[in-house]
Amino acid sequence: MVSSPSDLPQLTDTLSTTDPLLSEVRFRAMGSDFHVVVAGGDAGALLRHARDRVEALEQAWSRFRPDSDLSRLNVAEGAWTTVEPETASLLSVAAHAYEVTAGLCDPRVHDDLVAAGYDRSFELLEAAERPAARSASARARREPFDVEVDDRAVRLPAGCRIDLGGIGKGRTADLVAAELVALGADGACVNAGGDVRARGWAPGGFWAVEVEHPFAPEAPGSVVGVVDGAVATSSVLKRSWAAGAGRRAHHLIDPRTGAPADTGIASATVIAAQTLWAEVFAKAVVVAGPDDGLALIDRHALAARITLSSGEVLSTHDYERFSPWTTSSGGTSPAPAG
Repeated sequence: MVSSPSDLPQLTDTLSTTDPLLSEVRFRAMGSDFHVVVAGGDAGALLRHARDRVEALEQAWSRFRPDSDLSRLNVAEGAWTTVEPETASLLSVAAHAYEVTAGLCDPRVHDDLVAAGYDRSFELLEAAERPAARSASARARREPFDVEVDDRAVRLPAGCRIDLGGIGKGRTADLVAAELVALGADGACVNAGGDVRARGWAPGGFWAVEVEHPFAPEAPGSVVGVVDGAVATSSVLKRSWAAGAGRRAHHLIDPRTGAPADTGIASATVIAAQTLWAEVFAKAVVVAGPDDGLALIDRHALAARITLSSGEVLSTHDYERFSPWTTSSGGTSPAPAG
């Protein structure tokens, strides 16, 4: 069964009287900065598990590794392909995400990303001299996303190529945080490149997550607090590149046009029960635009904050109850969720 995106995490004012030793690890994976914090348990073993697990999931879901589950699916041309259980599950959720966002979150953007110039891992992309981006494909009308999943066997339609970058990082944060608690951590907070999942015991009663300002990443950001929940931010500025002719492109593709989204939103932050759904709706908001994006959030009873390209900030009423702190109020936070 696929979880509902509509349940918000809870925030509590309960303070802990004992502070277990916090341990952390930072590393690069999935083209992003990861930051994992654990409280209690065998910290060394837990943090090693986190790194190993992220590497295994990247091996399954990266479009830049030719032997990954995703790469094999993208060249299968309609044939059944045996994949890892996590891949089969993620594809089922991706199909559900397509439905609940009315197609705004569509994994069939592989070719559009390549056309926009995102044809290699972001580390290599940043260092490369890019040619002008190719024209995006017309996507005004397209068939619903169709994937067949039978246990570990998966089939995409011939010619269908997908990208699981954003939704994959969200799922990774959910899986790793849950596994760390199951393996003995009293609490865990996983930041997968701006997709943050908090589980279990939290210092001071909640995990404080700093949300980076899209126009001034070096400045103090806003802070949201969750006990058992998720925060994800999508930004058109964070993962962008020179696309030739004095233009810049970014990785948030509008499936309706096949081009990078241009809706007047610089970034969107969403709070949800699971990181996967926070990520899905953060991207959907950027693609939809401010009015339709906030309406989408309201329909699914989530919380969101949007920063427009003009600098104006819009937020839902629910978002404010997660952000009564400033960065000077303390708390333990992974790297900014931006």
